Amino acid sequence: MLEEEILNQIPCNWADDIEKAELDDRVAEIRPSVIVGFAEQLGLKSTGSLDKIIIRLAKAHGVTNKKERESLKKTCIQSAKMDIFAERYGHLFQKDENGELSYSIPMLKKISGLPLYE
Repeated sequence: MLEEEILNQIPCNWADDIEKAELDDRVAEIRPSVIVGFAEQLGLKSTGSLDKIIIRLAKAHGVTNKKERESLKKTCIQSAKMDIFAERYGHLFQKDENGELSYSIPMLKKISGLPLYE
């Protein structure tokens, strides 16, 4: 079955079935690694409290701490949704040579509900 056919069988609102507590737990679990990962990508000091790292990230991005926190929260939510999607539907898709699910743009659109462009 083609990827497009598989995606068409998955409801567009699939993420509405995720329990809020499950999503919140996933976000809390991945949040530290996302924040530290972004700091490391930018070559920023990635030690200290997460609050201090977020302040460094905000300065590097030239935004307020509040905006940086909002952006990080959205990123963590989308990352958690990707993990849950892979658990629920990953078996339907082909894996790469390492056995990992490889996300195509159409898959990311389905997962996020965002208007991504190919």
